[in-house]
Amino acid sequence: MDQEEGRVDALSMDKTLRRWGDEGSITSPALPFVHAGGPIVAIGQGIQIASACGEQDAVSDELGRNVERINESSNEVAIGADHTARACLELSQLAAGLRQTIGRFRLA
Repeated sequence: MDQEEGRVDALSMDKTLRRWGDEGSITSPALPFVHAGGPIVAIGQGIQIASACGEQDAVSDELGRNVERINESSNEVAIGADHTARACLELSQLAAGLRQTIGRFRLA
């Protein structure tokens, strides 16, 4: 099961469990999970699981966005490094030309 299918399954389960909890009737499919005089525990657990899945999905999406930002930033740094390397080469060539020019002068 891929992430998208898991997300759809979790959302579907969350909706179904909420509907069963709202019905709260004897004909509810959740009847086997009813404790005598108590809440429907399985529904609460199912909702918690679905909620946790949703939170994990949100975190996963945020991580994806962060990776994209890191990628964009690293590309910008690489471009900047390339510009710096070209400027250093040009500066080195200018320094060599200056040495040549200065080498023509002699002290008397």
